Amino acid sequence: MSDRKFRYLLIPVAGVALILTALVALNTRHHKLNLSPRKLFWNSESTNLQVGAQKAPWTGWDDKKWFGISTIDPNDKEALIAAGCFVDPTTYKPEIPVNEPLPDTANDAWERMYNSCVDITPPMLTRCPIPNAYHGVFGDGMEFKFHHYVALKSVHDVLKPFAMYIHGFNFPMQSELFQKAIQDFNLILVPSRKADKVFHLDVKVLEHQSDILRMEINTVYGGIYSDFDVFWLQPLHREQSEITDFYKEFLDGEHETVLAGQSPQNGVIGRVANGVLINKRCARFMQDWYKLYLLFNDQDWEFHSVILPHILWKTIGRTGSPADELVHVEHSSMQQPSYDWRSLIHTPRGFTEWNWTQNIACHLWIREYEGRDKLNFESIKTVNDPIGRMARYILWGNKKEKFDMNINYFINETDFQEVKKRGDSD
Repeated sequence: MSDRKFRYLLIPVAGVALILTALVALNTRHHKLNLSPRKLFWNSESTNLQVGAQKAPWTGWDDKKWFGISTIDPNDKEALIAAGCFVDPTTYKPEIPVNEPLPDTANDAWERMYNSCVDITPPMLTRCPIPNAYHGVFGDGMEFKFHHYVALKSVHDVLKPFAMYIHGFNFPMQSELFQKAIQDFNLILVPSRKADKVFHLDVKVLEHQSDILRMEINTVYGGIYSDFDVFWLQPLHREQSEITDFYKEFLDGEHETVLAGQSPQNGVIGRVANGVLINKRCARFMQDWYKLYLLFNDQDWEFHSVILPHILWKTIGRTGSPADELVHVEHSSMQQPSYDWRSLIHTPRGFTEWNWTQNIACHLWIREYEGRDKLNFESIKTVNDPIGRMARYILWGNKKEKFDMNINYFINETDFQEVKKRGDSD
């Protein structure tokens, strides 16, 4: 068999090898973590790390959801809490100084996840929708910028969550823009730990610390996470009468986890990025993904955050597989244009070279474009490229109407004439 034929076996073979390696690591390292081995294989029918566990007793579905759709409203916070489908982050309140990190260690974080999820069974997960609650993770000392504000406004106006929780510490409380965001969107600031360790492993790269926190937060509480440079253009939850092949529903509970795909590399190993995480509380895919951080290497930029979830998905959760309920990957609507095609977001080329009608969200990859993070409320009025039109729609457009990239969303004739005078092309 040629090398070309073998290459299509790389993903499943890599997945099996990874899981076997993880099992060995989990078995040998639990002593160092001072954890019982059973905590690494708890009673939740783990997607691929479960060994010898008994299946939870079948309790049946009610007749309204025989096809796996939850009858609980993703926006009904009280009903979600009563059913065990959501935990309010503000209920975890250790005594700490204002704007300081939680004293929790990596082991504390693991114990919290274990204690939160150990009694969650597959039938319980089936009954739950994904809560329409937003979680953002604020980096230590991060500057709050204009595009962060627009991203949060898109969450508030388009997703319409019942709550917006911003997890972190060392918030920029002196920033007028941050204070404006708190007031405009009713942001709830929640202290987080400093994720400088995961299990017993050191984590020094700040982006990796954020990766770990978002995993811990979304798994324990349930809801929607997105980076602060993600613009939302369509809602994730719709009334039943609004759902079509084009207008999808993501929070009804059909899948425990929804992830955003990116383009493959060389046609072999693709990416399932963690810039967007949409999942039920204690979703099994999320639990197993987090457990595999026992193999974490801080020197590897994207393996655990991007490549590993893709391997797990390809191994156990492909569309049509028995584990399809565990995870669904949106290929083209949440992280596209991908990193490799990010110029289509930041230049007029994107008007004609990308089909924006499919976009539920857009990850801006804004750090890769010098000066783009310097935009403000005034300059954005005449930016004539996709990011400009998306931002103007989010800031001043009619959210009752679907976003249309063919509309420039200029707020007055003066702005239009300014762009025309510069000769900006579409």
